[in-house]
Amino acid sequence: METTGGAWNWSELLKDVFLTTMSAMEVLDVVRASVVCSTWSSTYATFRRLRLPSPKQSPCLLYPHDATCGPDGMALYSPSADATSHMRLPHDAAVLAGSAYGWLFVTDQAANPYLLNPLSGVRAVLPPVTNFQCVVGNSLDDDGSIVYRTEDPSLASYGDDVRFFSVVARVARSWMYRHVALSAGGATSSCVVLVVHEQPMDLHFARPGDERWSSLSSVSTGFVSAVYNDKDGLFYALQCCGTVHALDLHSQTTSPAARILIRTRGLVAHRRSLAVTPCGDVLLLARTYCLLEKLQWADSNERRVCPLFVRLGRPFVRRPPILHLGRFT
Repeated sequence: METTGGAWNWSELLKDVFLTTMSAMEVLDVVRASVVCSTWSSTYATFRRLRLPSPKQSPCLLYPHDATCGPDGMALYSPSADATSHMRLPHDAAVLAGSAYGWLFVTDQAANPYLLNPLSGVRAVLPPVTNFQCVVGNSLDDDGSIVYRTEDPSLASYGDDVRFFSVVARVARSWMYRHVALSAGGATSSCVVLVVHEQPMDLHFARPGDERWSSLSSVSTGFVSAVYNDKDGLFYALQCCGTVHALDLHSQTTSPAARILIRTRGLVAHRRSLAVTPCGDVLLLARTYCLLEKLQWADSNERRVCPLFVRLGRPFVRRPPILHLGRFT
């Protein structure tokens, strides 16, 4: 590496050395390095082309920001560094429905989902939207847009006009994917993707490379949220009625192990979801007041391993309540 005026010329750093350095840097620093000079920008392009592994890094917030990079622009904010950088997603990445382990769950223009590593550009293929059990057919409308014909079996008593309905791909991109939970990064064999649909409110899961989605309608319906707990290797799914299910989706059997952990009654909230703390505790989050009238344990043994706390804050203070479900073993 040559020197200029007695100082090192970092643009002359060997590409192989810089690629190795990038593999050890945090995501935000890698993105920043790509705009330092043309040489480093070329090295960053090679970093993405070679599909090198994403470095370990602290959590970041990714959100749309088209002011700098156009309609595909995203802003990457690092709370630990209190700094923001910018990047661009592929033009067909239409919807962000979830993320974990440095991977994004996105869809293309036809509402087909896939996993994307935004730093390296690596994609993990998932089964197409037409393989969901609720999608019974597709066609093109007069404008050439894809239209999916879907079915909600829970509305069968209201007749076919209500049970079957059509939705264009543009709407299906957000309507089909209410919530997504991942068990690992898309490049690992242990990755399982669990999808919660907006309508019907049921569950499907698959692994990257699978040909079809597996339905969990046999477990139940009416789900609104799902999370993965890497401390016990289980998925947790919340129904709109307040029931929480634990799912083991890592086995290769066609009928995954599932059990009801807790049933809540009188849980009044406009929006509810599950969350997992770093130590492995599962939280049920409600946006409005929570009145817990009755708690039914699905198993008497669960009472010993599932401590329950309802924190409502001070009286008459409007705060989001937290229902602490504890650690399940």
